[in-house]
Amino acid sequence: MPRWEQLVPLQISREALIRFAAFFDAEGYVCILRTKPPTKRRPTPKYELRVGMTMTHQATVRGFFETFGGHMSFDRRRPKLKYVWQAGQLLALRCLNTLAPELTIKRRQAEIAARFMATFTDANRRGRGVPLEPHLLRERLRLVEQMSALNDSHWHRKRLAAKKANRPK
Repeated sequence: MPRWEQLVPLQISREALIRFAAFFDAEGYVCILRTKPPTKRRPTPKYELRVGMTMTHQATVRGFFETFGGHMSFDRRRPKLKYVWQAGQLLALRCLNTLAPELTIKRRQAEIAARFMATFTDANRRGRGVPLEPHLLRERLRLVEQMSALNDSHWHRKRLAAKKANRPK
């Protein structure tokens, strides 16, 4: 059985689950990043599932860090200090599996993330330099595109609206 299937959702109270899911729906993100491009030694690009959130309220971000694990830091580049929580691959999937029953806005991203992680079964692992089977690579790329389209949909609409507004009449 692959490691990702052994991850059971965390057992947290219903009230905490609803609160975490609401914060994650509002402020969190789910993405699939290409962390390494293909090379001669590794002909398949490396992709990674990542979840996280950025907020000015430290206690909320710390709650995610203490409950789901991952990494917590802060961002001083902005005028107001922002706290950042991130989790990758298995921790990200466990977080999404835990929050999934209460997610509304990010439910589709959570479903895509689960299907993406299903392509990382132990049977699919290859040695260094051995390319991934073509059908698995196609599936991963399809899921990356779906996730990207979901994540960029509202930004795309805003760009189109801005272009229309700036168009000469």
